[in-house]
Amino acid sequence: MEEFALNAAAFASVGEGVTRKQAAMFNTVGTAYHEQLNALLDTLTATYPHFIRCIIPNHKKAPGEIDDGIVLDQVQWCTRRY
Repeated sequence: MEEFALNAAAFASVGEGVTRKQAAMFNTVGTAYHEQLNALLDTLTATYPHFIRCIIPNHKKAPGEIDDGIVLDQVQWCTRRY
């Protein structure tokens, strides 16, 4: 909603020494998305993200049942370093 208020103000100022081209240079949804995406990518490249992997105890999705082979296989894959 804030974007629309800024756009209306930009177009209302036409005629007060501002050209139509200058008034039309407002933030569109695409521009805002692009700026937010760039900010996110800057944050991700500046940090060292850590990932937590959930261990699936069984393939039946049954509560309280643990299949040792499945759990050990997942832990071994998690601890491998490439």
